[in-house]
Amino acid sequence: MGKTIRLTESDLTRIIRRVIVEKQENSEQCQKLAQKIKSHKAKGDRLISFAPKKLRNMLSSLFNTGIEKGPDAFKNAIPQEMKSEFQKKIATLKKPKSETELDAMISDVENEVNNIQEQIFTTGTGLMSVIMILGLLFMLVVLIRGLRSQGEYCGQSIWWG
Repeated sequence: MGKTIRLTESDLTRIIRRVIVEKQENSEQCQKLAQKIKSHKAKGDRLISFAPKKLRNMLSSLFNTGIEKGPDAFKNAIPQEMKSEFQKKIATLKKPKSETELDAMISDVENEVNNIQEQIFTTGTGLMSVIMILGLLFMLVVLIRGLRSQGEYCGQSIWWG
């Protein structure tokens, strides 16, 4: 049988206040994590917009697969003809230490893609710009999945909105 504990009204009031404060802090943390995830998704969409129109659907599908099922699913969904170059690219990528560094990486890809200006994607140069985009999309998938795992206590509804 359980132990009986006596609480005064002030004890009970203090406990309730602590729970409310903790819940509000968690809610703020959840909102910050959700906002960061939303920001990373927007950056992924921006990266996809750099690609030639004929490849955007494929990249969008890869990105969404990675977000929903994880980095391994992202890697497995990459077309076979791009896998080896993609593996080389992600081996050289470093996880950004800040949002500014991530934004700089995205700007570098944008500049590179603009320099190529929709060349035929059978050439090495054109393929490399897609590989660069894939590499950063993969990095965003990893970041988003990491944020989700940090905020598991927030509940599923916040992550799928």
